[in-house]
Amino acid sequence: MRQTAMHRHLFAAVCGLRVTGNNGVGKFPTVTWSETGHTSANVPIYAWGAGASMIGGVMDNTDIFRVASVPEPATWVLFVLAGAAVLCRVTRRKRGQVQ
Repeated sequence: MRQTAMHRHLFAAVCGLRVTGNNGVGKFPTVTWSETGHTSANVPIYAWGAGASMIGGVMDNTDIFRVASVPEPATWVLFVLAGAAVLCRVTRRKRGQVQ
């Protein structure tokens, strides 16, 4: 499942995030916030893919995390199949059937 949230303010300068230091390539910048509280405004969230039907209506952000952290069903199937393929190849290599 993929999701994205569209906040009330689309630009960082408008919502109060300000970069105060460049920490170099590949590192997060140092930032500050101009506000210390939250607006309590609902934020629309859009989801697609496996599990997207579980996202909708008014939800707490911790509920979204619970849905997003559930592995997709195909993940375990592919993991098991890949593991079986590796074991099969290793076994055949030990027997001298594959180089």
